Amino acid sequence: MNHTNLFKPETAEHFVSRVHKLTAHSKPQWGKMNIAQMLAHTSIVLEKAMSKEKEPRKLISYILGPLFKHLITNSKPYKTGLPTSPNFITTEEEKDFEQKKHACSKQSINFRKVARLTFLLMPILFLVR
Repeated sequence: MNHTNLFKPETAEHFVSRVHKLTAHSKPQWGKMNIAQMLAHTSIVLEKAMSKEKEPRKLISYILGPLFKHLITNSKPYKTGLPTSPNFITTEEEKDFEQKKHACSKQSINFRKVARLTFLLMPILFLVR
């Protein structure tokens, strides 16, 4: 799986179309989460990306972060089976599938809108400071 850029409209539309194709019987292709958990996980990640609240960083992240940043931000695909941050683990049940599917689609559309506005205003905000 290559990294994709949700800031690009065609990528965001492709993401939403893939979410709409999912069914309650879709099989996991990446890890151990069921489909409802994967949708909730994705929604949480998008929500955190749009949040104005910053997660508190631990001292070790300041020390090791610069050493490992290139592993996260490069274009190589992640390996399967990597652990998920406890902040993003959910215990959603399959019965919530349609609700989670709708929420994930909506969240990705909101992400693109917020991101576009944020990155358009960023140079202006930088000059104001």
